[in-house]
Amino acid sequence: MKLKEMEHVEDTLTDVEERDFFDEVSKSYFANKKFIAHQMDSFNRFIAEDIYRVFERALVRVDLANNKSSNQPNGKLYSAEISFGHVTLQKPKWTDQKGIVSELYPTEARLRNMSYSASIYSDINVKVIISQERTVDRVLCTSLGKTKGLKCTYRSFSENNPFQVFPTIAKLTFSNVTSTIRHGIPFLSVYFPGLKSSLPACMLLRALGVANDKELVERVCEDASDDEMTELLSYSLYHADKEMGITSKSGMESSLSELKTTKEIAMYNLQNYIRMDARVQDVLDNLLLPQFGTNNTQKIMLLGYMFNCLLACFLGRRKLDNPDEFKNKRLELPGELLMQKLRTLVNRFQKDLQKKMEKSDTHADSFKQKLQIHMDGSILTNGFQSALATGNWVAGLSGVAANLERRNPLYTLSHLRQAHFPVPAVFKQDAHSYINRYALGRICMVETPDNHNCGIVHTLAAGCNISLGSPASPIVDILFQLCPHDMTQISSSSIARLTKVFLNGKWLAVHEDPEYLVRHLRDLRRQSLLHEQVEIAASTKHREIHIFCDAGRFLRPLILVKKNRTCIGKMKFGKLSISGSYIDPGLIELLGPEEEESCLVAEDYKELQRSRRENDNKCYTHCQLHPCFSFSLGANLIPFSNHNGYYRVMLQAQKHGKQALGIYTTCMSSRSDTSCHLLFYPQRPLAETNIVRITNLFQLNNGQNAIVAICPFWGYNQEDAIIINQSSVDRGLFRSCHLWSFNFDMEAAKNEQSSDNPSLCPHNLSQSVEWKLDNDGLPFIGEQFFPFEVLARNGSLNNDSCLRLNAVEKGRVDQVIVASDDDENSFARIRLREVRVPVDGDKFSSRHGQKGVVGLLCPQEDMFFSRQGIIPDIVINPHAFPSRQSIGQIAEGLAAKISAISGTRFDASPFNKTELWTMLDELKRLGYRDDKEVLMNGRTGEQLRNRVTMAPVFYQKLVHMAVDKLKCRSKGRVDPYTHQPVSGRKRQGGVKFGEMERDCLLAHGALVNLYESKNIVQVHIPYACKLLYQELFSMGVHLKFWTTNY
Repeated sequence: MKLKEMEHVEDTLTDVEERDFFDEVSKSYFANKKFIAHQMDSFNRFIAEDIYRVFERALVRVDLANNKSSNQPNGKLYSAEISFGHVTLQKPKWTDQKGIVSELYPTEARLRNMSYSASIYSDINVKVIISQERTVDRVLCTSLGKTKGLKCTYRSFSENNPFQVFPTIAKLTFSNVTSTIRHGIPFLSVYFPGLKSSLPACMLLRALGVANDKELVERVCEDASDDEMTELLSYSLYHADKEMGITSKSGMESSLSELKTTKEIAMYNLQNYIRMDARVQDVLDNLLLPQFGTNNTQKIMLLGYMFNCLLACFLGRRKLDNPDEFKNKRLELPGELLMQKLRTLVNRFQKDLQKKMEKSDTHADSFKQKLQIHMDGSILTNGFQSALATGNWVAGLSGVAANLERRNPLYTLSHLRQAHFPVPAVFKQDAHSYINRYALGRICMVETPDNHNCGIVHTLAAGCNISLGSPASPIVDILFQLCPHDMTQISSSSIARLTKVFLNGKWLAVHEDPEYLVRHLRDLRRQSLLHEQVEIAASTKHREIHIFCDAGRFLRPLILVKKNRTCIGKMKFGKLSISGSYIDPGLIELLGPEEEESCLVAEDYKELQRSRRENDNKCYTHCQLHPCFSFSLGANLIPFSNHNGYYRVMLQAQKHGKQALGIYTTCMSSRSDTSCHLLFYPQRPLAETNIVRITNLFQLNNGQNAIVAICPFWGYNQEDAIIINQSSVDRGLFRSCHLWSFNFDMEAAKNEQSSDNPSLCPHNLSQSVEWKLDNDGLPFIGEQFFPFEVLARNGSLNNDSCLRLNAVEKGRVDQVIVASDDDENSFARIRLREVRVPVDGDKFSSRHGQKGVVGLLCPQEDMFFSRQGIIPDIVINPHAFPSRQSIGQIAEGLAAKISAISGTRFDASPFNKTELWTMLDELKRLGYRDDKEVLMNGRTGEQLRNRVTMAPVFYQKLVHMAVDKLKCRSKGRVDPYTHQPVSGRKRQGGVKFGEMERDCLLAHGALVNLYESKNIVQVHIPYACKLLYQELFSMGVHLKFWTTNY
């Protein structure tokens, strides 16, 4: 063995060191990464850079030459240009009643009911003349058209206006759509903004400067010797030339007029496809691929490439692109959305200012005064307030802004990591909602709604990063150095042997050696000379290199691997251990979906070790840090989720984990939310997954460890019902509190919040709470209030200026805050606290989707107990497991039991190759026979016939509680129009009689229920009396019979 090879073997990590390396890299990755970094960093960029960029490009041109309202010829303005200079964004501030200006913070803004907004100031520069996208932009996408045929779409935008998209659509249609050519022959057409209809593709190429058929064939087919593609193109060429009138009957090119060229003839025919008042050259320069401007050579090359892709797809040489794949999608971040809205509002401000200035009688001396009068800054303020309140954004987008859910920390993080894909209003489940190959490691496969939004609303995987965008100028400079060919000077015959290089979808260069270029660019990225989020994808089959540095791409962290080993030695591993940071660009890469397509990724380090041992000839290029990186935070918290059915995992990840009560904030004294729940004694699970250990986010689990026995209990735990130990509840098990806040306007003459009719509240009930209120009309801290009582008043209790609780609101006063809002109106915010103890009907769930409601709160003396005196907290039915296939809960019980006895944490991560029989062997080593125990009957004192499985399981108390659902009514309000009971539990509305209520009546006996409710008595009367009753009834006289039993 050579010396270098020996040194390499000695420096290679062992299997144990490799495992430790992956573990440390995972911890270091989450230590340096925030789960909502894509939200925060995008907004910070908007504040720091994008706001100023929008105002720099804003320009108002005022034309006053045609304004005839001015009667002062001397000094009259003919035109003016108004631009924005230095832009200043101040910090949010507020002014109190004494005029003192102070900085405003988010917490104080919430308590004071103020808008957390800042002011933007800008210098105005005036120059006068006195009399003397979301799919991705710039990425080619071939797909099936609405009619029979293919289409190729390229969404481009102008450099001056990056938010106005100009789609260019190339189509390949057939003769059964347009019958100009014999049946079955396809031809090419193209459409872009400014056209009335699609025009022949070859006509457009001739109008751009393609002089002869040979050059046209080389631009489209790239290889003139490709007879199959050339034959397909010939039909499109014949169709275009025939429409232009320059072909003979034989189809060969005829002699042109001495006064006209082919380009002039094509330009003349293009006039039929555009508006009458538009010039052909202006349309071609400004609306066709506007990023190239007047450079027709690059437009010809890109159009030829689009037509080549269509023909290649038709011939089966190229696969159709799926617009729903993640490589063709971009996630619009908050900064980008806010910048779009700001640009729209600034444009509206410019038009409003221009219109007002042109209508006004403006003189040179009074121009500045008129300018200050006509500048309406409320357009920006009101526009943002309306957009954030309604969620309606630019380009018809809706639902962009929503209230952040804060029921527990997991719900908050999951809400901030959701991705919504826009779909049509009339939508059916199709390719939009299907998972494709690029989703692995980028979105969670299980955390998605189970309703019509299934597959539309996604949650990002734990390891997924969203690119924020990086400058393209360093990449352009490097490409100009490495690619010597001038794009404007490339001949059409040399394109076939060159590799196209695209930057963010724009054809920027060509290169002769694609492997060298890709290897060199990736080396620069690994040396931090290029941004780590730059994506470099190569397709050797199609001779294309795609480089992306735009924002919104889905990136995945992967360990770099060479020869099935990580690119790190013992010496470097030791240095990184000393420094404490394992994130190095040469060790870990952020790959996009298109670059990963050409990589071979191992599942984890165990896969690498297995490949080395078995020598299976697999050459991995990258390795995943941990399998948990492919799931969301909610799905990663489920222990042994690989042992459960898919639907149970989805229930926990999407519903139960977010509905569980926990502690969502640690500063309750500084918050006053409308409604929230707090769990008194949250605990850390005994069986945890690996994501909790490497992220240190122990607060994501919301619940308590309970001793759970799997056994029937006198029929009280049928179906989904569970039995809870009453003594455990008395000791604080699943005890929580409900906090709700009320706003009371202390200056209003009449309280608008009191929606209940005062007549429903007895007068003496209002007088009885007078001692609960202070002299200022606000309640004392700690006072108990019940439904219909006056919580606050402004004057005496007999007037209407008071705040009454409705039929379902009650609690003890926890906090009273008096503040003033933006308009200096004083108001009070009162918070009530209600302790919630588990009762019959409350809903609970394990972390495996095993939900159930309380069927019985059993006294401790009637519960089962073991020989050690352990009494279960919860008893569930064993029939809950076969149908739901939630075997993971049994595995969690075994792991938690081992953890409780041994005093160590058990790794309950899914796919960790831990078998149930290994945990049973561990229990035997700790002194247990197996997972079952001998229990005694608390009622009879006898030993149960069969041994029962009993172990600690982490249970969650859900937000669905019986006290919030309980509803009854005998008499009450009715709607004045329909005379039916009003709806709403708070207004004591009618009870909805649904299908389940109907089933209850049928089971009880509908006729018996009718007798009970109506008190029907059978009366025997003569037949003549019956006829008299009917005759009187016909005359409008209602005869009633009084019986002795009534």
